[in-house]
Amino acid sequence: MPHAFQVLTRALHALCQHIISGLCYWYVDDLMAVSRASLYTNDSTIVDAKVQQLLGLGSIAAAKSQVDRCLEFLGWTFNLDTRTITLCERNMNKFVHAFFSFNPADKISISHIQRLASLMSRTSILSRHMRPYTYTMHVITSGYTQPHAKIHLSDLAQSDIMMWRAFVLLLSAQSERLSRTMESFRPQSAQYCIKYDASLTGLGVGIYNLSTSELIT
Repeated sequence: MPHAFQVLTRALHALCQHIISGLCYWYVDDLMAVSRASLYTNDSTIVDAKVQQLLGLGSIAAAKSQVDRCLEFLGWTFNLDTRTITLCERNMNKFVHAFFSFNPADKISISHIQRLASLMSRTSILSRHMRPYTYTMHVITSGYTQPHAKIHLSDLAQSDIMMWRAFVLLLSAQSERLSRTMESFRPQSAQYCIKYDASLTGLGVGIYNLSTSELIT
């Protein structure tokens, strides 16, 4: 009952926020909580009791609770020792299979193209440089209503596939180098200011250092 999940989620989130000392988020029906190791046992006991009080006995799967410095959340591996986030092994295998189980020159089903586009968008979170190679795969299926219909990929879409194949091989071989740091998800303060003006004959753009107002280029 997806329409009911968020109603319960909001209630559970409000409840947990007031009874634990750490930080917690709810995603549909998954609870992700962070607290100090010294407080984990107490926090977990409180959350388990309150959730079962609200939703009934057995609503918390105790066997699924994990404590570690490297854990999987919703398909991502969070490593506190390296302070990085990357694809979990299971999703990595899905990613490799999806991109290497077809010939880009052959006709491909709309459903498979949409799956590739979804995987591209999700994984591009790890690397901003890969985001431009996701657009074509999203728009190429517009107008099609039959998921099993097969179409030829454009030359641009095929080149995007090759870029993603190269990226997934690198990610699989050296995931630690292509993982994203946790600090990179924090809000970043602006460092530059762009000023521009235009006339009937041209456009001028200047990039300035925000702290010194010095023109860079």
